[in-house]
Amino acid sequence: MPGDDNKKGIRNIFRDNEFIDKNKPLTFWERLYFVEIIKGLAVTIRHFLHNLFNYSDLPTIDYPEKKRKIPLTFRGRHRLTKKPDGTPRCVACYLCATACPAKCIYIEAGEYKDGNPIEKYPVRYEIDMLRCVFCGFCVEACPCDAIRMDTGEYDLADYSREKLIFDKETLMGGYPPVVNRGDAFDPSGSSAAVTSDKNGGEIKEDKINKVDDAHVN
Repeated sequence: MPGDDNKKGIRNIFRDNEFIDKNKPLTFWERLYFVEIIKGLAVTIRHFLHNLFNYSDLPTIDYPEKKRKIPLTFRGRHRLTKKPDGTPRCVACYLCATACPAKCIYIEAGEYKDGNPIEKYPVRYEIDMLRCVFCGFCVEACPCDAIRMDTGEYDLADYSREKLIFDKETLMGGYPPVVNRGDAFDPSGSSAAVTSDKNGGEIKEDKINKVDDAHVN
């Protein structure tokens, strides 16, 4: 049959050009895995002894009252950038949704009126943060710098799954890093209430420092 001939042809091409990558056979010591086990134990013991006798060098950060300093390249919560007129820069090209390996971005496109140089805009733009792996592929794929992950926010826990599906308004307006989940626990015996505006308003706090200059190398 024609299909079988094509398969034979493909096999011959791979065989003639030696495209097949064969695994290198293991040596006797590699088959025992003894050397690799010793190497792994050596790393564990080295770190154990270092921390045992140099415990004063280990910094302690009272999270979430204090947070460590994150690098500039840290990939945090997403945000949609705006144009000067307040509309999203997104042109609904679907490149971010296509590049996403977790398939957590959903876009519905709409068309601008005649005369607008930009053809489309996102009527609906959602990111399912429960599925996002924070790889940054969406940021790299965007041709108009419409989506970024430079917010520095990583505390996205919530009691509702629905609230972790961020829509266009949330991504453009801001999501507070600390939402109202009751009183924060204070080991000293008193509690500090943390309240925030769900629409990204000012966060009122007591005895809590949101940002700390401590840096862990």
